[in-house]
Amino acid sequence: MASLPLGTNLTLPEIQRRRDPRGNLADRIDTISQENRIWEDIVLVPCNNGKFHEDRLIATRPSGTERAINEGITQEASTTQTITEPTCMLAALSRVDEAVIKGNMAARADEDAEFVKGMMETVVSRLFDGARSTDLRRINGIHNRTNYNSLTNTTKTVFDNAGGAASGTANKTSMYFFQWGLKKLYLIYPEGDERAQGNGPIKVTDYGKSIIDQAGTSGAKHYPAWQSWFNFDFGLFIADYRCIKRVVNISTSNI
Repeated sequence: MASLPLGTNLTLPEIQRRRDPRGNLADRIDTISQENRIWEDIVLVPCNNGKFHEDRLIATRPSGTERAINEGITQEASTTQTITEPTCMLAALSRVDEAVIKGNMAARADEDAEFVKGMMETVVSRLFDGARSTDLRRINGIHNRTNYNSLTNTTKTVFDNAGGAASGTANKTSMYFFQWGLKKLYLIYPEGDERAQGNGPIKVTDYGKSIIDQAGTSGAKHYPAWQSWFNFDFGLFIADYRCIKRVVNISTSNI
């Protein structure tokens, strides 16, 4: 008999744990979810270059120079900086043995909902901690951008001394202030993505029931299973660095 690893396969015992004494899906106490109220403010914008998004900043502008009669001045010109950000592909796959569902499609819908919640939490995590230096499949989160990860930057976007000392306090956190909007701060998704028609951020594709290979059998054994595919291609675009402010070294020792 094949063993099914928890967290990989939805099993009959797990389905049973989710049912009340009457056999219906029960309300569960969720102690692992994050509030993620950030989704109420996030702005989603389609890319303007396929899976990449570009915008242009005014880097410098002429300032002019005082002059005297018969005195020349130095020629000037404004300059522009191009910003290009990629998108990453976040995906998940759910496969549930047909025998586990047994016509109880509500159990499958419940499982799909947990996938969506978990992926939305992952997106928020990547917005802060994503690092392309360690994994090129990810985006660069706020913590890994020079405007927000150092007290010595000159952009005045990071502020210190919020109740904890950088070296003297063991438990610290940060507070962020975001100003979401076009030409400010927003999430991007690939050009032509279906989210442009108003669908939710996590796209769910129902592949229905099909015969799949049993894991670890090199394709020698098969069984029928319901399959759902979840994906969200996204990136973080900071058009105006001033739209993010970070207050660091907040002591959490007494929280």
